Amino acid sequence: MTPLLEIDGLDVSIASRQILFGVSLHLAKGESLGIIGETGAGKTMALRAITGLLPSVGGRVDAGAIRVKGLDVTGQRMRRRQRGVVSMVPQAGMSSLDPLQRISSQLREALQLASPTPVADDDVVASLTAVGLDPTPRLLRARPHELSGGMRQRVLIALALATGPEILLADEPTTALDASVRAGVLDLFTALRTTKQLGIVIISHDINAIARSTDRVAVMNAGRIVESGPTSDILARPRHHYTQTLVSAMPERTPLGRYLPVRRKAEGTPSSGWIPERARPVGVATTIEVRQLNFGYGQETVLHDISLRISAGERVGIVGESGSGKSTLAKLIAGVLPSPEVLVDGRTWHHSAAGSAKRRTVQMVMQDPFTSLTASQTALSAVTEACRVTQGLARRPAREEALRLLESVGLTGELVHRRPSGLSGGQNQRVSIARALSANPSILVADEPTSALDLSVQADIVNLLLELATQRPLGLVTVSHDLAVVAHLSDSVVVMRRGRIVETGPTAEVLATPQHPYTMQLVAAALASPPQGQERVVTEPTEATISI
Repeated sequence: MTPLLEIDGLDVSIASRQILFGVSLHLAKGESLGIIGETGAGKTMALRAITGLLPSVGGRVDAGAIRVKGLDVTGQRMRRRQRGVVSMVPQAGMSSLDPLQRISSQLREALQLASPTPVADDDVVASLTAVGLDPTPRLLRARPHELSGGMRQRVLIALALATGPEILLADEPTTALDASVRAGVLDLFTALRTTKQLGIVIISHDINAIARSTDRVAVMNAGRIVESGPTSDILARPRHHYTQTLVSAMPERTPLGRYLPVRRKAEGTPSSGWIPERARPVGVATTIEVRQLNFGYGQETVLHDISLRISAGERVGIVGESGSGKSTLAKLIAGVLPSPEVLVDGRTWHHSAAGSAKRRTVQMVMQDPFTSLTASQTALSAVTEACRVTQGLARRPAREEALRLLESVGLTGELVHRRPSGLSGGQNQRVSIARALSANPSILVADEPTSALDLSVQADIVNLLLELATQRPLGLVTVSHDLAVVAHLSDSVVVMRRGRIVETGPTAEVLATPQHPYTMQLVAAALASPPQGQERVVTEPTEATISI
């Protein structure tokens, strides 16, 4: 039987540099194929070749062939022949949707391209229903920024389905989505494959996503496919050393209490072995106490009756879906947002001057290092400036201290002279961590420190945070939607839903045997259950509210 999609010995180059080498793939009707690999492996370029979008980035096909339903559609001929057969779900829902147009207008426009007759309102409603969205008047009137990440992703899928394709290509469709939202999007792909007999290609650096949603997988590294076969076989018994390192870097594959294995050991970052006993605070430990906190933006209350206590030397995880209030709580703990209900050693942030020692005891690593770092500053300049502000050092000693801090997070040599655009996501995250450490804090708050990072880079950052929290008497508060990361970085966990704490307790115990229905849902969606521990606190479920 003729495959829906066949790629045979594809070589692709951009300018004079070859980026794909002899790539061969095939996809049958009703089949799902996953392509995994780290940033720069060539996954997205393979999709660009299939969709005929290589010219937009200066790329060209040098050798090989791409066939859709047996027809050669290589290169410039692709877009004309593939129309209505191949459709793509692009990465990043916020930037892929028109920010000014209402959802109904964008869907109507996409449907009209494939229809010779005017599109009826019922057609727009049906397209939303097909991807699991309730087509309420409010949703139809909404613009992209008014939707959650998962809802935007479903709208993108609806747009891709508007032409009635037989092949659906999805580029990192679950990046930075919460576990439960990610599971819903992946289950939607599975449903589309079975009900519509679509052939689906999903590219991702998220191995769990590929495991959940694909029949076969191809592993890419440096522009080549190094291993392929049935997904369950490849992930259970990887043969190629690169696949083995990818799979071993998954946090859930490593017992708690050990550093995560990494392919290449970064300076100052452990690569294996048991985590040593941590340093303990000398004297009275800094303590942050949150007392019955209610907090809102304008008329909207986003946190309800929050109480918790964190001391230097403790590791606490905060988990929950987007909109649960995790990041807002993290900013309140770090003093980025003021509240009289947050006390540091018995005093409110309001009574701590901006430059005081008390103010510097808690520092925060923001969620997106690319936007939290100044684009024009080198890594060394950014950390030097932080040392001058937090420690009052003159320029030369501040520079020496900055070099020491950058070395402690694994950045040395010419890397320290690069700007954010010249560093990878993991390297920029290290700069952010070094900058936060310039204040010699007692407690470090990390907001989604591994979001959207490749597995090996994620393992590097997890190991770095573990090492820092072990060598220093440093309290660590990790905010994340990745339960496996939280399991390694925290001793206790706080589960949040719609601005309320619904369950707390030792991390291993809460994630192994959750008591609250919402925690059960999160753990089930995460596809992995960590080991066991002891007692935890459970509160009653709260009333659900409809976001849109």
